[in-house]
Amino acid sequence: MRASKTVPREKTLTPGRHNADDPASCEVRPVRSRRELRAFIRLPWRLYADAPCWVAPLLLQEKARFNPRKNPYFDHADVQLFLAWRSGQPVGRIAAHVNHEHNRYWQDSVGFFGFFESVEDYAVAEALFKSAAAWLRERGRTAMRGPMNFSTNEEVGFLAEGFDLPPAIMMPYTQEFYLAYAEQVGLRKVKGLLMWHIDVEIADLSRYEPLAERIRERVGFTLRNIDPRHYAAELDRIKRVYNDAWSRNWGFVPMTDREFEHFAREIKPLVQPACAQIAEKDGEPIGFCLSLPDINRILARMNGRLFPTGLFKLMCGLRKLTALRTITLGTRTAYRNRGIESVFLVEIVRRTVAAGYRTSEMGWTLEDNALINKPLEQMGGRLLKRYRIVEMPL
Repeated sequence: MRASKTVPREKTLTPGRHNADDPASCEVRPVRSRRELRAFIRLPWRLYADAPCWVAPLLLQEKARFNPRKNPYFDHADVQLFLAWRSGQPVGRIAAHVNHEHNRYWQDSVGFFGFFESVEDYAVAEALFKSAAAWLRERGRTAMRGPMNFSTNEEVGFLAEGFDLPPAIMMPYTQEFYLAYAEQVGLRKVKGLLMWHIDVEIADLSRYEPLAERIRERVGFTLRNIDPRHYAAELDRIKRVYNDAWSRNWGFVPMTDREFEHFAREIKPLVQPACAQIAEKDGEPIGFCLSLPDINRILARMNGRLFPTGLFKLMCGLRKLTALRTITLGTRTAYRNRGIESVFLVEIVRRTVAAGYRTSEMGWTLEDNALINKPLEQMGGRLLKRYRIVEMPL
């Protein structure tokens, strides 16, 4: 991957404007046809052809993601996809979307962009950002925030540090010049996200193991692995925790029942009992932690295809994986600041080592969340990657 050290200012293009006599110009158009949607989905394969750290997503899942009949996000959102064209070829893409659940929950009028990709040409990026902003402005949005693919429950952020490392499962990889182009067009940092790396075999638990035992006794709760034999019932218990536990987190949007069920179906083949724990007090769930095998290490060899050999690679590779990503860790609001998060961190290390895993990427975490970042660092966690969410007024 060629990283841009400086971002040259090229001529500004009006979104949607195309000068047929200028081969350097581009045209941004809404995606209207199946052919254009196919081009939108497949564009990253061409843009990242020489980027060794990019991991191709599964094409089947990408097609379903943009299908309103299959993705429950469309139940409460308006979405418009855009492609930038030059000389008959797609050279960039962006999605503009209005998440009505977000605006209802936070009582604001923010619009979002996501799925941004571009050739290394500021004029293309500028035209894409301005097209998304214009579409959101027409719908009464007062700010544009992103990248969100589609919400904080999915992939978010531009990569700011860690370009020499592949992403963990359900995390994005973006080219270095994307963030520079976004800032040049007027988008400014609104939040930073962190990804931590822990070698679970050598993690330092000396400070937290005695503390974890005292917290268990003081709060009076138990911690158990999820029971895969009763997956539906377990999901119901986890759902009661999830939307409450993260309710006060910046940018959080509660999952609808359909979204939660959709997500649960997708991850079910990956859930390992020792890596999914529920905290309970008096029989009621009060916390939840989930780590998933980092299948990106397998997907990197599949180029997005399950057939004819990808499914075999995936199933065989799963048995050999020793890397995880911890994607959720939280407690219900009534049990915040009681140290339960530290108990979860100790148990992640204990149980994942016992299950044969050696490393875990933990996050993302908000960069200002000392409650989780501090113990991760003290246990020997290493800051691996930084992501950034940006915003501009409309």
